[in-house]
Amino acid sequence: MPLLVLSISFSICYATTLTGLFSIWTTNEDYSYALLIPVVSAYLIWERRSELKEAPVRPSLLGGGIFFILLVISTY
Repeated sequence: MPLLVLSISFSICYATTLTGLFSIWTTNEDYSYALLIPVVSAYLIWERRSELKEAPVRPSLLGGGIFFILLVISTY
């Protein structure tokens, strides 16, 4: 559930930016490789999924604070 909320929040905040990037990626041949990045990233995550499951999760207040500040800054 938290991942869903985070994904929706991200999509709302960056909708115009992502739309512009997608437009550039599909119309400019110099940036067409960018469409492959999510696919390659998903493949690499899938290949290392067992290692990622075993990795310890340690939340960081510093990281959360930085993320929040950047999220606020990016909406202006």
